[in-house]
Amino acid sequence: QFLGFAPDSSIAVAVFTGVGPLMPATQQLTAALEDESVPYLMSSLRNGEGIAVGGGAEVATELADRVYTRMRTRLRRRINGGIGGPAIITSANLSLQQALSAVRVAEASGHKLVSFTDLGTFSLLLSTQSDDVLRAISTRWLGVIDDYDRDHRTKLVESLESFLHHNGH
Repeated sequence: QFLGFAPDSSIAVAVFTGVGPLMPATQQLTAALEDESVPYLMSSLRNGEGIAVGGGAEVATELADRVYTRMRTRLRRRINGGIGGPAIITSANLSLQQALSAVRVAEASGHKLVSFTDLGTFSLLLSTQSDDVLRAISTRWLGVIDDYDRDHRTKLVESLESFLHHNGH
């Protein structure tokens, strides 16, 4: 057993941010997970702004959705959630990094739950770049479009966001 999981167990990590004070958030997350009767691991994020939880990959999306909904309701906050892809327990850090990428998208797109597997080709960019690099890319490319929108009273950034949100459709 590895932290209560078999060494070949497949898990997925979910990250919740915007949860407010960690003690009440941790208590609510614990209560929600206990009600689900599933094994899990939980830790606060390094910056203290959220909570990461790992559990069985086979039910990760459905479980994260139920837990996310309960936490939003009980904490009365608009929290963000990101779900990483499945990984064996000894490679849980991969799923954590994916969940962190997904929660960045959730934060940028309006406080919702985002799965890394739903990011499509954007997952490649997000998973291989640091926050600083992504910020620089955003500033360089989107800043020009922002300036154009402001100067010409257009909505190109809004159109681009919609286009990307719908995976190019």
